[in-house]
Amino acid sequence: MLSRETYLDLLNTFFEHATGPILAAGGEVLKYIGDAVLAIFPLEGDAADEETISAICWRVRKVSQEIVSRIEAMPTVPEHAALQCAIGLHFGDLMYGNVGVP
Repeated sequence: MLSRETYLDLLNTFFEHATGPILAAGGEVLKYIGDAVLAIFPLEGDAADEETISAICWRVRKVSQEIVSRIEAMPTVPEHAALQCAIGLHFGDLMYGNVGVP
C-alpha cells in the first residue's frame, strides 16, 4: 500500500501530466472526478466551418497522444504497476453540472 504522501504526490503528478497539454492547447479543465479529468475544447460562435472543426479535432487528437505519452513516461512506484490512462472523446453539444446542488 502507498503512503498517503506518496499517493498524493503520484496523483498530483498524474493530474499535471493530464491537464498540462489540455491547457497548453487552449482547452478548459471543467472538473476533476476522482482520478478523471473533464475538459472541453469549445468552438467559438454558433457554428464553426469545417476547417475550424477539423483543426480542433486534430489538436485534440495530438493532445490525447501527448497525455498518454506523458503518463506512460511517469516514474513507477516500487512494487506497483505503472499508471495507465484511457481517454474518451466526444464531438458535439455538452451539458454538465452538479446534480442535486443548487
